[in-house]
Amino acid sequence: MLGVRWQTSKLQCGDRVGLLASHDGHLMLFVNDHLTYLVSYCEIPWANNPPLHALVDLDGSIRAVELTGRNGIPSPQILDFLCSLRETEFQRYESLEDLRASEMHQAMKMRSN
Repeated sequence: MLGVRWQTSKLQCGDRVGLLASHDGHLMLFVNDHLTYLVSYCEIPWANNPPLHALVDLDGSIRAVELTGRNGIPSPQILDFLCSLRETEFQRYESLEDLRASEMHQAMKMRSN
């Protein structure tokens, strides 16, 4: 998990809050297009394509909410972040595969000796 406990009391009038559930399995909370909270691999069941519904709880200092329509398209800054996250994950996966292949090669080498 990335981020500290997020609190609505830190919001200012005019702040934009967004929630993004990616197909990679991440759940992200953005405030003014800046990642505030990230839950990695939370296993949202995209396979069956269930509808996701938003729930807004006007709690604490929140007095009003305006829902803006982007038609589900994240801002360019958020798309850039997702791209870098995917690249990092791919590099991590490739590194693990290289390590596994190296370990297998070493084990086979030891068996042949």
